[in-house]
Amino acid sequence: MAESPDIQASVAENASWDSNPLMIVHDAKGLYGSSLTPTLDVTDKTPTAQVAAEASVTDNRFNQSNFDSTDPHAKITLARQFELWETGLTGTVDYDTARTSELTTLGLNTGSVRHTGYSLTPDVAYNLTGLDKLVLSGSYAKSAYDSPLLTNYEIFTLTPTYTHKCTELTQGVLSLQAQRYQSLAAPNARVDSLGPSVGFVASLTPRLTAQLSGGAQASQQSADDLAAQQWQWSAIYAGDLSYKGDQDVTSLSATRANQPYANGTESLLTSLSARESHKLNPMLSLDLNASYQFADQPPDSESNLKALWDGSAGFSYAITERWAATASDEYRYETLTDGSGTAKENIAKIGLTFRPDIGG
Repeated sequence: MAESPDIQASVAENASWDSNPLMIVHDAKGLYGSSLTPTLDVTDKTPTAQVAAEASVTDNRFNQSNFDSTDPHAKITLARQFELWETGLTGTVDYDTARTSELTTLGLNTGSVRHTGYSLTPDVAYNLTGLDKLVLSGSYAKSAYDSPLLTNYEIFTLTPTYTHKCTELTQGVLSLQAQRYQSLAAPNARVDSLGPSVGFVASLTPRLTAQLSGGAQASQQSADDLAAQQWQWSAIYAGDLSYKGDQDVTSLSATRANQPYANGTESLLTSLSARESHKLNPMLSLDLNASYQFADQPPDSESNLKALWDGSAGFSYAITERWAATASDEYRYETLTDGSGTAKENIAKIGLTFRPDIGG
């Protein structure tokens, strides 16, 4: 490895106010308090190998003590390159609460439920020629909760991919994804899916890049108390357009893919998002984010996600080379399939971040 690894560290303190921390429809109680988050990132690499580790711990203290928590997160990435082969392995561990880990808790008054998440993603690639590559990647992910209100689940994925470099700036991609979602509580609901997709990656200009893929996916649902259903075909896609300028970093994205939920179900979720980061001057930058997500649910489904809107604005001000001040405001609006109403949430934060010089 390199003689001197790259080491980055920071400590952030944020004061926050959340109007509806559980995203429930009725009787929401505001939550305010502070979060202290130290982080450490270490990267060590040579021309043919890399090891990267990221770790953080967030200590949350609020006016409602049942929301207090200490949430560690860790990620490690290993990569090795040979003459014709490339291998990689990424693993993550998260121990936090469902309030922050889940896209939605489906209007349930769950309280501060603890969540434990694991994931492991290995991959291996073989360079057939200077233009063609075969990649086989897999993944395993599990989410577990300490409350019977939420359902533990796991996901297995296997994806073989063929890539062809068309020009110096473009490449084509052909892949086939097989996935199983499985809840870990009776009746052990399962969703198997399989489908091909084709896409391309292109550098349109030195500052503008695009990625686009689309395909078809067949899905089948089953459970211990339910016979396997007919296979259902659906369209899936993923696209991203990114611009990186001297003052602006902008991205537009659209995806349609399977999304697991903590109530023991999985469905196709369509996500549209836009992000903009604008550097007003060397010290002050502005961030804007907006997204809209909607799920494909059966007409008679209950307590499932229907749609979710999210918008946020914030800024970061570099006080000195080591200190930065931040502030943000986020608004979320969620509807559910059972027509029980809507959940609204406003989150305001103000913080201070210190990045020490620890060498490396």
